[in-house]
Amino acid sequence: MTSAEVTAWGDLTISLSGDFRIDVLRTGSVRHEEWRFFRPYRDDDHVVVFEEPEDT
Repeated sequence: MTSAEVTAWGDLTISLSGDFRIDVLRTGSVRHEEWRFFRPYRDDDHVVVFEEPEDT
């Protein structure tokens, strides 16, 4: 870990070596998104995981 930052809304950013970053978003800040991995400031593909839809 190279740094960590928490916003006034409770979101958390953990920066790691190799330009990796983990963003932890409070419930409701991004609709149905659970988490994502990506390299900031790059146009590389990244992984986004959404919550499983409710059975209807």
